[in-house]
Amino acid sequence: MDASRICMAGARPCRYARGHVRHFKEKGWRHVPTRRRNWHHVLLIIGLLSVLGGSNTGHAQGSESAILDIAWSPNGEMLATVDRNGTLNVTLPSENILVVQFVQSFSLNEATVEWSLQGDFLAVGIGNLVSIWDSTTWNLRHQFIAGDSDGVTNYYSTETSEGIINIRWSTDGQYIVTGSLSYVTTVWSQSESRIVYQGVDASSGGPGRVWLSNNGWMSDGVSRLNAFTGELFRANRSESPNAFLASAEGASTDPRPDNTQLAWGTVHGELLIVNAEALILESGIRVKYNTDPNSMLLGIADISWDSTWNFIAVASRDGELYVVNLITEEVASVFNIDGQLTSVDWNPQTNQVTYAGVSSAGEAILETVDVSGVAGVPEVAVAPAPTQASG
Repeated sequence: MDASRICMAGARPCRYARGHVRHFKEKGWRHVPTRRRNWHHVLLIIGLLSVLGGSNTGHAQGSESAILDIAWSPNGEMLATVDRNGTLNVTLPSENILVVQFVQSFSLNEATVEWSLQGDFLAVGIGNLVSIWDSTTWNLRHQFIAGDSDGVTNYYSTETSEGIINIRWSTDGQYIVTGSLSYVTTVWSQSESRIVYQGVDASSGGPGRVWLSNNGWMSDGVSRLNAFTGELFRANRSESPNAFLASAEGASTDPRPDNTQLAWGTVHGELLIVNAEALILESGIRVKYNTDPNSMLLGIADISWDSTWNFIAVASRDGELYVVNLITEEVASVFNIDGQLTSVDWNPQTNQVTYAGVSSAGEAILETVDVSGVAGVPEVAVAPAPTQASG
């Protein structure tokens, strides 16, 4: 079955409801007249987006810059995006409403946004700063430094701004694990409102770590690290050579929502499924063949699990969107855009996959496609039975 795109938002400015521009202060709010907004400060904006023209029902989005990461809320109603200019937008696509906007001016190579599994908090990493929002009130609850304030030097010895590339919540929402371009792993405790671990860790610049349990153990699929004791346990390299290879090449990763598995999309076009606790490679599926000498520019940019945990959406840097069936190992190409893809996220409640990127003309792309029937995706998405998780 051919997938048809069901909505699209062009890169255009938005109109906000009058009187809804507010400047966040530590002890409260004060109104800021629109004509005097100071955009280099942190802003919280609540209002309505203009309804998009044409036949598209459209995602609401208030950014003209390329989007670096996207995340659907667990109830499938709100979409969070963060762009290259350091702007977080949270929208209600079904009603074309901009719920909140957080502006922290940066020129970014990496940025990340992630909801807690319960949907009550949203964390966004912009520059070296992680901000945590209460999604019931949209009050800014916490902020912490999770990277190098002086920027980093990448593999090509080019100075670049710091970027948070991984944000992972514990399944109970009590801990946040982040990884940065400067290879800093940071663990934040929600209950204690403080950083409980921070250290240089090569995994934070590649696959990143997931929280396994509240006794402090984290995993990147190759090693386990305890945030409370500093203990480190590594897998046998000879038993998981492909897992070590994926870790070394800095794969794009997405943990299964229960944090038991890590899916890695490599720069060479492979999708690897790794057991986070046992540190064992459980399956490897070739999504695309990448023989270009500049393969890092054409490999997998982002991946996302569906709600049944049987399918994964894959976005490649050369603009192709795939759906992978983990049961049959079927790989289906949905379509290819004229440009690059940077992020993909599967709506937890539907068969709608949202992807973001930039066109060959330099325009921001944010679109959604229904993938029912693609690679065996059932017509009606069924959520997995709830599991009892320790953390």
